[in-house]
Amino acid sequence: MYSTEKYEISFAGVRDNRFNLNAVTSIWRLAANTAEGETGLYINAQIEERNLVCHNCCVSEIAIVATVVRNPISEPNDNFFYEVLQHVVDLIRETVGNVSTTIIKALVEVAIR
Repeated sequence: MYSTEKYEISFAGVRDNRFNLNAVTSIWRLAANTAEGETGLYINAQIEERNLVCHNCCVSEIAIVATVVRNPISEPNDNFFYEVLQHVVDLIRETVGNVSTTIIKALVEVAIR
């Protein structure tokens, strides 16, 4: 088992042509490719859409959530990984209109086989 970090990045906004699951997934790929070209590190993610329930939300508001786990074998530097992750998130936010975004970091144990 390896100690590492798991990040959950939530982009919240109104579903439209620019902000939906397919768009954010495509934009993540482009942003990750850009970051890889600049830093040598590609940030993998699992991305899903969730319903958003909040005070004064409208029905069309959604959260697109990306889950990212740093592989401590392929990238041992957690600070560098987080800097590149933030860059990817910033590129996505710029493209979809600076939607509300949160990043949750949790320490986890992973088995890599």
